[in-house]
Amino acid sequence: MLVALVLLAIMFFVTTTALKTGVMEAKMTGNEQIRLETFERTQSIVESVLTFESNFPVNGAVGNTNCYRLSGCDASTVSLDGTMITGAHDARTTVEITRMAPLFSPPPRSIASSAELFEVAAMKVEATYDGAADKLGKSTIGQGVMVVVRK
Repeated sequence: MLVALVLLAIMFFVTTTALKTGVMEAKMTGNEQIRLETFERTQSIVESVLTFESNFPVNGAVGNTNCYRLSGCDASTVSLDGTMITGAHDARTTVEITRMAPLFSPPPRSIASSAELFEVAAMKVEATYDGAADKLGKSTIGQGVMVVVRK
């Protein structure tokens, strides 16, 4: 009877440990899913910003910023796809487009045949999706953009 009691105690501890491990693994899987969804949503925001040419004015000075849901910027005229940013997602989304130096530079070598007719303006797009307050994660993605313009 004593042996049976010891075996039952061992089985209890093994079962309890396995259950705790299973719960921990389920939480880790959920966290990874949230991380991926947040990253994908942020990447979609950047792609949405890139679809609107009006988001990249080339007549601004180096350092000028065009923002979405941020204060202290030179302009707040960033356009996004309205079907992607809806409801609570809109309040969690911010975008900042910054004009980089130099003001204009020669185009990449891939435009070699007519490079003397063009110049490029460099921009930096930084998008953030912040759902951390609602346990939905936070992700920030930055991407460089070159706008080719005629001289």
